[in-house]
Amino acid sequence: MSEYNHDEFVAEHQRQLESARLKKLEDHNLVIEKFKNSAFSKGLTDPIHFDYSLSTGVCAYSKSITSKLLTLTTDKDGLYKCSDLLKIANYDLPGLFLLNDLGLLFSRYFRRGYSLHANWAPDLVFIFSRMMLKDTTKDCYIRLESDLFRIDQSRVEIIELDRWYGPEFKNDISSIPLGCTKLSALLDIDERIVDFYFSQVRSLDVQWSQNGNIKTFQAMEFKSSEATSEYNGDTRHPVRYLHAEYDLSKNHFIHTDGAIQFLTPEEFEARKNSDFRYNHKSSKHQKPDYLKIFKINGIISRDEWIDLVAHFFTGNPLVHEYFTGALPERTAQAIEAIRAKNSHGVPS
Repeated sequence: MSEYNHDEFVAEHQRQLESARLKKLEDHNLVIEKFKNSAFSKGLTDPIHFDYSLSTGVCAYSKSITSKLLTLTTDKDGLYKCSDLLKIANYDLPGLFLLNDLGLLFSRYFRRGYSLHANWAPDLVFIFSRMMLKDTTKDCYIRLESDLFRIDQSRVEIIELDRWYGPEFKNDISSIPLGCTKLSALLDIDERIVDFYFSQVRSLDVQWSQNGNIKTFQAMEFKSSEATSEYNGDTRHPVRYLHAEYDLSKNHFIHTDGAIQFLTPEEFEARKNSDFRYNHKSSKHQKPDYLKIFKINGIISRDEWIDLVAHFFTGNPLVHEYFTGALPERTAQAIEAIRAKNSHGVPS
């Protein structure tokens, strides 16, 4: 196996993104020319810049282009009334109104880190959209991107498998769907800050499986590649691993054990961005070296067990997010303050 080089990987990834960007713009050359002619025929005199990103598609950028080309007016806060938008446009994808050949995007302040290069903060977009479309008792207003129109009408959207995916935790253990869940540390924050608030944790993998009346829980914690320790004279990546069994007929946990797995650099790089299905898909998988550090056999209540798991993965806020659906309050407040400080520009 060739040695992993992070800098080369990042450089190649950037080359691929740039190649895809240029290809998209080339493929949409006729659409771009058509938009230019239409915009100038409607009296737009400012220059127009065109660009592409995964998060927005192909877009036309020009100062205040939305208010200049959209016939609707905003309220005193600069917001458009959603019922008026829905009379002239379709709500096509999350965060996107489709008006003939033009896409009107929700403001970047609905995105992670307030950046056009990031995906939506999905819960907020989905909750707002549900109220906008289904609750006729509410008047909904939205801020749109003021300086761009999306002209790429493909139905592609980002699916975030790198932040959170898979079944969420439920207090009724028997009702938790089987399968893999993955949570990752923040992708839009400087790694040094993530190291501080997340104790170098990069992701948490969880899996629920079942055999007869026994429902099995597994969890693994992956830290930064800089987090290493010595094991039998070799440099390894320590990975905390927890295993538990829940008896569905008795409604309590009957076994829990915790261990540290010591992954080689090759094992770590191959496994960290996958999930528990990696073990089944990889023909090269072998059980890693490990040290079991505790084991409990006997009745463990759900609340006792949650407390045990949380403290086994001490310092990992992703465990709190898995059990409660949110980061610890202090961590969340600190991250939002950092995002606000890092944001650039305010939509007009």
